[in-house]
Amino acid sequence: MDKATIVEIVRFKTHEGVNAEEFKADMQSAESMGENLFNDPEMATFFNSTMEKIDPKTLTDEFFEIFSTTKAPTV
Repeated sequence: MDKATIVEIVRFKTHEGVNAEEFKADMQSAESMGENLFNDPEMATFFNSTMEKIDPKTLTDEFFEIFSTTKAPTV
């Protein structure tokens, strides 16, 4: 059996007054944060400070399993 590929999509709005460019720079570290969150206290602190900027009422996440992929034909 092949490994499943799972994609997570997270949607949210930041709180009023959060600097968008600064927040985007924090989000570039999201992959590393997810991998190390439970093993690194510094990453947990980073995660908590990021979550303080997000309006929790707007936070949704969805998981999708990719079961088939096709390649576009070469032109």
